[in-house]
Amino acid sequence: MQQITRIAIAIAAPLLCLFPVSSIAAQSQTQSGRHLVLLAKKTADPSRTVPKSALYSAELSNDGSSLETLEAVQMPGGYVGSGQFFACSLERWSSKQKKWVLLRPTKLSDFGANPNMKDVQIKPGENVQVCEMMLPSQAGTIGNCVRFRLRTRWSDSKKSNTFFSTPFRIDENPKIESTSCSSDPQP
Repeated sequence: MQQITRIAIAIAAPLLCLFPVSSIAAQSQTQSGRHLVLLAKKTADPSRTVPKSALYSAELSNDGSSLETLEAVQMPGGYVGSGQFFACSLERWSSKQKKWVLLRPTKLSDFGANPNMKDVQIKPGENVQVCEMMLPSQAGTIGNCVRFRLRTRWSDSKKSNTFFSTPFRIDENPKIESTSCSSDPQP
């Protein structure tokens, strides 16, 4: 059953990208002369491939004038898959704790004992998709106020910067409209 589920998701994921995409929220951050924007998006899925879930993604835009570098895990292709994975996690606003809590962490250990690390350069004016999650099937529940968190390096070293998308609410609407959660008190 698990093998069938993996195949179904692998087949369904590319199909989801054929539907309209809408920007949910963006947060522009300037750090030491850099201007990077992390934009959250929701992809419509009228076929309801994964019931009560939608594909949410985040794209990092380099709106500055200098080259930016992100560290990625480069997958080798073949049975394990191909592509690049960035240090992107999902956080949820906890109204009880009055802070952001990690909902779905991204761990380097998820990619094996010796992952293939690669620096990905983003030229001024370029965009790179850095996060992608089916919500709430992969994390959270409908109604949660969440945001993407991206680290430029996998380690929490001083060389790594952290960027956040503007918060958005996970909903079950198969259309691309999504609501922000700006009314929640957030630091």
